[in-house]
Amino acid sequence: MFILPGCFMTEKNKTKKITGTWHMLNTWDNSATSTQDEYWHFENGAFYRLYGQPPVKTTETAQYFIQQKLSKALLVIDYGGESNAVPSGTWDIIKLNKQEMIIEKTEGGKLLREFIKDEDQ
Repeated sequence: MFILPGCFMTEKNKTKKITGTWHMLNTWDNSATSTQDEYWHFENGAFYRLYGQPPVKTTETAQYFIQQKLSKALLVIDYGGESNAVPSGTWDIIKLNKQEMIIEKTEGGKLLREFIKDEDQ
């Protein structure tokens, strides 16, 4: 089997790239009255969401980790039990680089989220 260097990022590299605050792009509602800004923050295995402008941290917290499979990478967000929070669960990492993240969850229906890195947070 021939594998080109750089085709696959390790869990460590993905964890490094995901660390920080990501501004969720509202790709599903273009109305001026869409929901307030939402941010997802990842740091040292801890995950939390922020809302508004300027962003305010919510009281909900969770743990996260990245799992590298042979053909895909997964982002797992665990609230430590039953949770109805949208981020909870396993997400396929579709795209992850220094400025953009696209993830998809297929548990209970398809859910796609797109983010840009927020350097201000």
